Amino acid sequence: MQLVTTGMLNKQIAAELHTVEKTIEVHSGRVMQKLSVTSLPDLVRVSPARNPA
Repeated sequence: MQLVTTGMLNKQIAAELHTVEKTIEVHSGRVMQKLSVTSLPDLVRVSPARNPA
């Protein structure tokens, strides 16, 4: 999720992780569901990567 919260596009993340864009979309969606957020800005706000303890 760190790459998502930095503002990278799914296509860029997929290229960096040597996977397909759909994989990034699925994993991001699942994380968003678990954190009960509905938008990327909300995800960034609640992300542990952006808000270290």
